[in-house]
Formats: sequence, structure tokens, C-alpha cells
Amino acid sequence: MFIRNLVCTILSVYSVVGKPITVGDPSINHLTVVNNATDFCLFLPPKPAMIIGQHEHDAVVFCTKPTSVAPKALPLPQGFIETAHFNQTGTYVQVTGKMNPETYNMSRSDGGGQFDNRGAPPESGCDGYTYFVSLIEPDVGEYCIRCCNEKNDCNMGLSTEGCRTVIPGDYS
Repeated sequence: MFIRNLVCTILSVYSVVGKPITVGDPSINHLTVVNNATDFCLFLPPKPAMIIGQHEHDAVVFCTKPTSVAPKALPLPQGFIETAHFNQTGTYVQVTGKMNPETYNMSRSDGGGQFDNRGAPPESGCDGYTYFVSLIEPDVGEYCIRCCNEKNDCNMGLSTEGCRTVIPGDYS
């Protein structure tokens, strides 16, 4: 019985993080996407004024525009995205930039938090990519998201280091 449960658990984990995730994966409840600087999604707490670090596991998807990839996603608040810089390589896509946390009633003293496919939120992923990592930092007014095919491109182990370390890019 133990072995069967262990095998089922391993297969479940593989189905979520071991291959590129697509719209057709019914196991995914939290799917994000990065298409370009004007078409992407981020994770935020389910309600305004919530502390990000306390809501990494129940975060919901917010998008810059409606997308079939995340049909239940909410629209990002008007004015939330101040700047967006898109970058793409052969193994990842990313958007980095400035945000206005006041548009979602976030506290400027909130140090933020990290979302990734290791379970924050559970069963989350990025459409077409095996891994993703995203940070929201109200205290410095910055956000970032990177979706990767290679695990080493999505460094999930540096959440306290912030966007500029985890996802180098243009934050102007």
C-alpha cells in the first residue's frame, strides 16, 4: 500500500512539474502565461490589502487581458502595471517592470513573496513551460515573472533576494 501511494504521489508531482504545461492539462487550477509585454498574467492574493507572503498558497491569476489559457483569471487593476519589459531566449520568456501596489491596496511595507510551480499556489504552472517563478514586491514597486523549460533558468531558491536577483532584467 505504501509503495502504491508513493508511486501515485510521484506521478502526480511529475504531471504538474515534470513536463511543459498546456491548456489541456485538467490538473492545473492556476495557469499563468507570458506572451509579450502587454499580454501576460501574474499571481496576486485573492483580495486587495492582503499580505503577499501570507497568501502565496491561495493566490489567484490576474492578467493584462483576457486569455483562453486562464479563462477564470481576473483583470489586473487599472494602473497596476506601470512598465513592462519582455525578454525571450530559447529556453525562457520573462516580463519585468514597475507596478503601482496602491491600485490593489497593497501596503508599501509588504516585502512581497514568490510564486512558483513548487506549490505556491498549488497546482500552478506557466502555459507551455515546465517551470515558472514570479515575485511581487510592493515595498519596492517591482514585479517579475519568468517561465522556463530548463530548471536552472527559473531559480526558485532565492525568494528573499527579490526580483533583480531571481530574474535579472529591465526594471525601469
